[in-house]
Amino acid sequence: MKKIIFLITTFMAFVVIPFTVFSQDSIKINTENKNIEKIDGDYVVNNFVLPSIAENVVNSYFLRKALFVWKQNNEQKEWLDYILSDSAYFYRLNFENDDNKENTIDEIWRRRNELSYKYVVEPIEKIKNYIPGATGYYDTVVHLPDIDYLGETGALHEFVHQITNGGKYITPYAKKLYKLAFDSSKVGNNILCQEKIFKNSKGEFLKYSAVTEREYYGNPIEMDAFNKQFRFLFWTLTGKNYSEEFTECDYEKAMELLKEGSFNQSKNVVMFLKSIKHEYFCLIMNTIA
Repeated sequence: MKKIIFLITTFMAFVVIPFTVFSQDSIKINTENKNIEKIDGDYVVNNFVLPSIAENVVNSYFLRKALFVWKQNNEQKEWLDYILSDSAYFYRLNFENDDNKENTIDEIWRRRNELSYKYVVEPIEKIKNYIPGATGYYDTVVHLPDIDYLGETGALHEFVHQITNGGKYITPYAKKLYKLAFDSSKVGNNILCQEKIFKNSKGEFLKYSAVTEREYYGNPIEMDAFNKQFRFLFWTLTGKNYSEEFTECDYEKAMELLKEGSFNQSKNVVMFLKSIKHEYFCLIMNTIA
């Protein structure tokens, strides 16, 4: 892949990044590269939006952080795109759909289409001010923080919400199984997020109700995202592929890694492992896409 050197003169620093050229004196865009678009005043580089680039290009610290996080976010997005193409994903989703192959094919295309939409990276302070306690969110697009959340797999969490259109595409089977599998006695009931009224990307004012730990970790929409976060980290730790059957030995290995603290970088995964009843765990892994 051809690489173009970004010249950022604010701190006289050179950063090697593909696709475009930035300079403090004038914003130079390689218009021959089809990966670059301008949408609503923002420059978009391979699905990554650089917000207010005319201002932020001067702040090379922000730009370096944003480009570093962009690379890590895309690694998680590419993994999700990969499993959507896996035959195991089709078979599991088809099982959820009662062997309705036509509906399953349509559903996979809908999910892949959702994943193709661009995402926005914003200062973490802006995200937390928007939704209290959040480190990212999905409304009509995915919004991710400008800091490193790879260990937390926060990007993957939001991309899962994206492919299911905020949970609308999650099947009744998956929702029912998640609810059956959740052990509320393993989770506290403290308030995670306070109530707040905020404006979404469409300019609509919405009320964000207070959420307890039990409500959050027992919500099937969130559990579906935790599921993928666990799979991603389990793969990085053990090499266990998404397509392989999840066995009792794999469950024991996951519990061993949990006890060792190997999942401590992701509270979502820790709580998912602790709150799913043993007898349902392999069933979730093998029958929910």
